[in-house]
Amino acid sequence: MDYKISNTTIKAGRQFIYTPLVSSAIDGKASERLIKDSFQAYLITNEDVPDTVLTAGYIDKYQAQAYDGDIGSFEDFEDGAYTIYAKNNSIENLILQAQYLKVNANDNSNDRDNIYFQADYTMGAHTFSAQYLASTDKSRISKEEDGEVYGLKASGPLGIWKLGYIVAFNSSTEDGDVDLGAGTGTTDTLFSAMPVNGGGVPARADADTLVGGIIIPIEQITSVIYIGESRKDKDEDLLGDVKAGGIMAMYSYNKNLSLKVIHEHVKTEHPLDEDTDVTRVYLSFKF
Repeated sequence: MDYKISNTTIKAGRQFIYTPLVSSAIDGKASERLIKDSFQAYLITNEDVPDTVLTAGYIDKYQAQAYDGDIGSFEDFEDGAYTIYAKNNSIENLILQAQYLKVNANDNSNDRDNIYFQADYTMGAHTFSAQYLASTDKSRISKEEDGEVYGLKASGPLGIWKLGYIVAFNSSTEDGDVDLGAGTGTTDTLFSAMPVNGGGVPARADADTLVGGIIIPIEQITSVIYIGESRKDKDEDLLGDVKAGGIMAMYSYNKNLSLKVIHEHVKTEHPLDEDTDVTRVYLSFKF
């Protein structure tokens, strides 16, 4: 149900949510699936402050993607979760975002907290972004409760024909892996998240991850060729250093019909030089 009073909107019930720390599956990202995550939530959004969107909410139930459970089956989301989100674009060419999420676990000693900041600055045709995410997961051993990650990203035209570029870097600094939040869509929050395998690799503790891609538009087909590497400081990590690369091609026949193909190759240090290849094909028709 939706209610709107002046500049305030109240949305209650089953819904998709798209914020950095609470997110359903996102089209064009690793989390993309036929069935998206859904939440039973109560959100209040206010826009009284100029150029600012403020959202506060409570989540009590969650429906995972189809492969995790029955379609349409909503389960209790732990013992409930609270979030507050703000987005501001009052400064020319600059967008700021901030969010806090608290998940109350069924066992109070296993509560989770997340805080997120992001800044996006546009200079001409180029966009430069920075992000910070910190998390505490009390279900882990004490020295691995806290996770922390920084990120930088740049994108824009290369100045050669119609080619574009994207470069992203994340560095985690604490002893624990970073908790990305609630919902499958949060696997795409980190800048260096891969189109197929998402952000699990850069969210590891003490890891530096760099990803770069070239964007190639030809007629109605846009292709992206990308490569990345994640270096892990601690040898006991299950994956060790990870190298990945892939190609994504998107074709739009018209506004209603589109085709997307992604192939991604990943090589992990542990188990010894293990290779994984994944291909995904998406055909979308809107009517």
